[in-house]
Amino acid sequence: MSDPLRPLSVLFVEDDPDAQLLIERQLRRSGYAPDIRRVETLAELRAALAGPYDVVLSDYSLGAVTALDVLAVFRAEGRDVPFIIVSGAMGDELGVTAMLSGAHDYIFKGNLSRLAPAIERELREADGRRDRRAAQDALRRANEELEARIRARTEDLERVARSEREAHEALKLAQAHLVQAEKLAAFGQMVAGIAHEVNNPLAYVINNVAVLQRDVGGLAALVERYQTADAVLAREAPALAEEIRDAAARLDLPYVLTHLPAQWASTRDGLSRILQLVLDLRVFARLDRGDFDDVDLDAGVASTINVLRGRAAQRRVTLSLALGPVGRVYHQPSKINQVVMNLVANAIDASPVGGDVAVETRLAGAWVEVSVADRGEGIAPEVAGRIFEPFVTTKPPGEGTGLGLSISYGIVQEHMGEIVVSSEPGRGATFVVRLPRDRRALSGRDSIV
Repeated sequence: MSDPLRPLSVLFVEDDPDAQLLIERQLRRSGYAPDIRRVETLAELRAALAGPYDVVLSDYSLGAVTALDVLAVFRAEGRDVPFIIVSGAMGDELGVTAMLSGAHDYIFKGNLSRLAPAIERELREADGRRDRRAAQDALRRANEELEARIRARTEDLERVARSEREAHEALKLAQAHLVQAEKLAAFGQMVAGIAHEVNNPLAYVINNVAVLQRDVGGLAALVERYQTADAVLAREAPALAEEIRDAAARLDLPYVLTHLPAQWASTRDGLSRILQLVLDLRVFARLDRGDFDDVDLDAGVASTINVLRGRAAQRRVTLSLALGPVGRVYHQPSKINQVVMNLVANAIDASPVGGDVAVETRLAGAWVEVSVADRGEGIAPEVAGRIFEPFVTTKPPGEGTGLGLSISYGIVQEHMGEIVVSSEPGRGATFVVRLPRDRRALSGRDSIV
């Protein structure tokens, strides 16, 4: 007994009724029971947009309009439904232009066997986008709830603190520690979760691309071997030879064969960059290294910097990194990574467009130092003396909580180290974190805190 046909609701923008029959026949062969609504004009399209559709198919040339006009109308409605162009008179250049404009795929009417696989792929990706949006909405709601809880606690603390200054400061410090724990735990889990979820499908993609590169390379070599028989084929089967030459011309076969290696190389380079970012995120989170351990400090600093390069690029700030090397240091990797992230993120925010932030690690006897320097506006003297206090910030209202440096100061103290700042107004600021290479070897008088 054959499997039942799968229902598929299709909005088909096409001025040729016969094309609908071809599409319907192809979809039924592929296991679908299509419900196709065909429209010919933009007015009919707008009237039909209210209906629920699984996929939109559109011819490219529709008289005075094109599929790009159809796509613009559809995108204006904010609908996230796969949009596939099915055309018989459309080159690859127009196809690429259409995809850059938001189309999900383009298929030639002479090769409708690609239609069902393309629809299945785009339906899966649409489901994935819906799932991601749902996850993002849930995360946003969780963040809003957390922020509401923090605001509520802040208001409670401030009401209690009005009556007694010492109690006020104690309660603010307690809140800072609570926020530190919640932020580190939530952020670390989120980063590690994202890295894990991306890593698994990324491994499949990398492996599949390697296999595809090998197999397509073999096919390209086979095509080139076939081309050596062009003269024989032209003599023995001239009609077939002419048909093959026309197909090769439409495909621009010499261009494809010439550029395939470069396209594979750029694809694999892009995947390698994504993989490196995933690895950097996992090193940065270090949820498996929450306790003190002998870990390469330089590796954690480098991974943290890589995570922040996108933020720096958005502000057109250059990040420069000079690693000691300092080797293994007895510390809590996830917490020190958080300190470095706070300092470098602040330095990026303080830098002007086109500025630079220099990060350096170095040995200083039994100590290691991590310095972060920017060339921004600097810190006013009246603020510099209180910069590590809770709720003190140099950022405009609404752009900072004033907890980042306070949290960083507490983490460094836990490591029996120190964090200092030097700044001149108009000439930037430099933060230096000093940590013992092995705090277990320190006696009480050796500690600098």
